[in-house]
Amino acid sequence: MVSPYNNIYVISSKGRIVSIVKIPEIVRSEIREVAIVDWATVYANGGHADWALIAKTLAEYNMTGMSSALLFNYKSYYPSQYVNSVSDRDELSLAVQAAHAYNLTFRLEFPVLYKSPEDKWKVRLDDGSLYNWLDPTNPEARTHILNLVKEVVANYDIDELTLDYIRYDGSNMPYTETAKQQFEEYLNETITEWPGEFAPDQPR
Repeated sequence: MVSPYNNIYVISSKGRIVSIVKIPEIVRSEIREVAIVDWATVYANGGHADWALIAKTLAEYNMTGMSSALLFNYKSYYPSQYVNSVSDRDELSLAVQAAHAYNLTFRLEFPVLYKSPEDKWKVRLDDGSLYNWLDPTNPEARTHILNLVKEVVANYDIDELTLDYIRYDGSNMPYTETAKQQFEEYLNETITEWPGEFAPDQPR
């Protein structure tokens, strides 16, 4: 299942595409790529994605590419030395092979900051509590992200890599010590109260 803006497109097991309108269309756009995102359904009860069928169907509908989020900072759908694989086979390799077999491009989506594999890398909210979102001000967390990117680029023939979720999940984060240090470096001043004036409802 994919969601290109205001439509949902479903590929049935027989390879038929059905369009379901979610909201009134204002501009009818041409669609060239489809994102495969419904992993909770695909992998329920030991299921697998039929990449050959997906690629064949998209090619028959004159699509030129497909994409999927097969990498997260806490799990992958392929063997990785940095995160646990949640599939018993190499989904990324199969997806890329299927796409290229039907002259489609394959774009890997990577939700970068969505959740955190380590408590010590989580963001801290303005009330001092931890929140399950990766803190990009943490040097170890940044190294972890870089290692994941290097791994897929070096070992898989992907055509594009999208860095998704490169944002915070709200305005009340991150208030970690590393974030404070980077603010101090940027402002060239010592922050005595944290978050203090830097809290969401405060002037800075």
